[in-house]
Amino acid sequence: TYGDNWKLDGMLIRNRHSPGLVATNGVASLAATDGARARKFTEALWNLDVPSSTVFRYYDGLLYLMSLMHASGRFQVIQDLGAMDPKERRVGTE
Repeated sequence: TYGDNWKLDGMLIRNRHSPGLVATNGVASLAATDGARARKFTEALWNLDVPSSTVFRYYDGLLYLMSLMHASGRFQVIQDLGAMDPKERRVGTE
């Protein structure tokens, strides 16, 4: 558990365990060079419960969903292939 609001001087304002913050930290850790530290953040993402707060559910839930899709390699653009020029289509997208 770690805070999600801080003052510029480093003082903790609110010590709320924010699922959205945990999720985005998990994705950001994929670019880290310290593998052991990165693994802790990605494991925190995978072990995170689905956000259920009545106040922050939409925001945290959206960050959670997008982070899981990104970390799993399933974050992608879905296009209407019917509107594309057949020459622009990639193999395997039909």
